[in-house]
Amino acid sequence: MFLGMLNYFRGLIYDYAGIVEPLVKLTKKNTPFVWSVECENAFNTVQEIILKKPTLKNFDRNLPISLITDASKIAICGILLQKKDNVYYPLEFFSRKLTPAECKYPSIRRELLSIYASVKHFHYQLLGEDFELLTDAKPLTEYQSLDKKPEIVARWLLYLGTFSFTPTHIPGSLNPADFLSRVVEENSLNVNNISLCMETAHAPHFGVRKTFEFIRHKYQWKGMYLDTKIFCEHCEKCLENKPKAKLTQTQMIPKRNLAPGQCIAIDIVGKLPRSTDNKNFILTIIDHYSRYLEAYPLQNITSRTIINCLNKYFANFGLPKFLITDNATNFISNEMVEFLDRLNIQHRKSSIYYPMANGLLERAHRTMKESLASMCESTFQWSEKLLFFKLYYNNSIHSVTKFAPAEIFFGRKQNLPLDSFFEPVTVENESKYLKNIRNNMCSIRNEFAKNE
Repeated sequence: MFLGMLNYFRGLIYDYAGIVEPLVKLTKKNTPFVWSVECENAFNTVQEIILKKPTLKNFDRNLPISLITDASKIAICGILLQKKDNVYYPLEFFSRKLTPAECKYPSIRRELLSIYASVKHFHYQLLGEDFELLTDAKPLTEYQSLDKKPEIVARWLLYLGTFSFTPTHIPGSLNPADFLSRVVEENSLNVNNISLCMETAHAPHFGVRKTFEFIRHKYQWKGMYLDTKIFCEHCEKCLENKPKAKLTQTQMIPKRNLAPGQCIAIDIVGKLPRSTDNKNFILTIIDHYSRYLEAYPLQNITSRTIINCLNKYFANFGLPKFLITDNATNFISNEMVEFLDRLNIQHRKSSIYYPMANGLLERAHRTMKESLASMCESTFQWSEKLLFFKLYYNNSIHSVTKFAPAEIFFGRKQNLPLDSFFEPVTVENESKYLKNIRNNMCSIRNEFAKNE
């Protein structure tokens, strides 16, 4: 519909075919609707051109005048044009929404209202001039012969009687004003795209809020949150694997950390069913400041195995100042104590019989178990899905910080499967990119401090 409206004025736009070529490609049969950077540029460029002064001409009383009007169930509009060298040039556009009462008017009255409102809007140019009225409602071409006119219609006709014009019928397909009064209706292609979007965003089987946050930064449609809520609440795997949450009132005591990477907590999940790569346990590590989560599948949970995983973590993310564990034997062994002392890491311990003392990890464990149970067709697949879960978890909005853990930890979100539908973002200047990252991290931490 957008291209159809533009096509009416294509003679006024230089290189029209070249500009809108990316948009035309999207209308071809069997072409997936992928809104690329080229499409966005073409969409914005053509809007800018049609609004520039060379397109909107000045009023010339020596040229014939035409007024095109149209009405829909939600809006009315009009376009004032003049014809020169057999080409219509727009002088001004008019449109407005209908009031709730006007929306209840029958179609013919809405069409008459669009004529009345448009003539009234352009009365400075039209009063005392002969002009052609173009409309796609046939009964209005002879509106003066209407029987049983309501009082409001009679007033409109009385006002229109002060102007000199000739009504002419044009088909709706040739009426450019038709575009201004219409909304885009949902079609089967859009519904298919929405379903694909929902399935991709809900792949880790998170709740409504996190799934909605994945979608809303990339897509937008009417009723998006409600659609997301319905989709998540009717997911069979979520209903099967997620218990109903029992809310309890408790006083929360915030713990403030200086920066990401300074305080981490670790714990063990398992024993789990043996995975396809012979793993039975998961070592989880969470950063207290950002809530960034790492998880390593393990074959055993000896101190040596845990130390090897910690070495991998430290190599990627640096050394923390504090390490929080419970009093399990593998966490307080001489080997572990010597390892932490050698790296000058202070060891803090919580009760092994009170999991909520290490509450950040325990809540992450619950989310992880629910998500893996929903994602895995077989209990042996959990190790394969673990990487996929971590990616989604670290890039979903946390309910406490109001930011994604990766966003706080790295200053940006990581790429998700949803991002594959868009053109990759290129970095032209490394120093500018680093500056933007620093500024972004400063603003995130300032906002994060307010949320604590």
